Amino acid sequence: MTKEYKKIKVGIVVGKMVGGGVESVILNLLKFNDSETYAIDIIIDSDSTNVPAELISTLGGRVKYIPPYQNVIKYQKALNKLFRQENYQIVHANISALNVFPMFSAYICHVPVRIAHNHNLISPDDGIKKNVIKKFLSFFNTVFPNVYIAPTQKSGSWVFKHKDFKVVKNGIDSKRFAFSNKNRKQIRNELKISDNQILMGSFCRFVSYKRIPFALSVFEKLALYNPNFRFLLVGDGPMRTKIQNQVSKSPILSVAVIVLDSRSDIEKYYSALDCYIFPSSMEAFGMTAIEAQTNGLLTFVSTGIPVEAKISRELFKVISGDNSNYWCKTILDSLENMPDRESISNLVAKNDILSSKNMTRNIEKIYNSALLDFYY
Repeated sequence: MTKEYKKIKVGIVVGKMVGGGVESVILNLLKFNDSETYAIDIIIDSDSTNVPAELISTLGGRVKYIPPYQNVIKYQKALNKLFRQENYQIVHANISALNVFPMFSAYICHVPVRIAHNHNLISPDDGIKKNVIKKFLSFFNTVFPNVYIAPTQKSGSWVFKHKDFKVVKNGIDSKRFAFSNKNRKQIRNELKISDNQILMGSFCRFVSYKRIPFALSVFEKLALYNPNFRFLLVGDGPMRTKIQNQVSKSPILSVAVIVLDSRSDIEKYYSALDCYIFPSSMEAFGMTAIEAQTNGLLTFVSTGIPVEAKISRELFKVISGDNSNYWCKTILDSLENMPDRESISNLVAKNDILSSKNMTRNIEKIYNSALLDFYY
């Protein structure tokens, strides 16, 4: 008789699902994992606004809801109860500085493999208070985990300090983000964008360090130069009201800017664009810049986007400083010499430079190695 093996139980702590880049990484991990070996639960805050529960189920995962982390006591109690009930062999936390909370619960519940995965950096736009809290929590983020992961050397060194950590570059499903003329026509029709209009986009969580107000100020100058410019914003977050106020108070922005909620079929919206703007003050990796380049889009980024996000020399355009006139001029000059969209997208997608499959295999190697270290 064939011996029947139990699957390794993994609890992946995601925090709030709001349609961000980290969630995309986790969904890709779930999609490409060895489902014969691992049984994965996605642990999320109950106040999440964009939970692809059906997709998670289709990919073989389970959703586990816990109270929001803002109520620390309820959050810790729920984690303790869940970890004891499910008896995970691996808890993989992906909430950066806040990893200390699930890692503490995993530690006291005797979870063998406790992985702290950091996805962020310190940003001046986050404000003094938030950065002080991040730095304070970082001192405890090396106490309870026994495995440490980050997407870049820089994003790992600030939080894990002297600890040895693994660098695993984030990956995307390149085929999903390849340019589609069908999607372009469909979405532009839905948005009422004509063929002669130039659609710029930015897809992100509406938080201060993403600098959407600055992106709007750049776009306002572009629209003054050429009234055929349009701007598509997709996302949610605490700055949504401020952003909508900035749009509504401007006679230019109010007719040229479209703001949509986060959505699960975001790949279709990249194809509708003509260029992408990403002026974030800091990114640990910059997933949307990678997705945009894979779609063949000229991608205008700030110096806060790490070089690891560059997958195409022709498409990745770094603009220094905060001078909106300079950003405007650089964008206009670049648009005059656009590479062939479809061919470069097909080439990037085919090369699969930052592959989700490779990312998943690398993380699974870490899982297996950590389990072997614990049991043997």
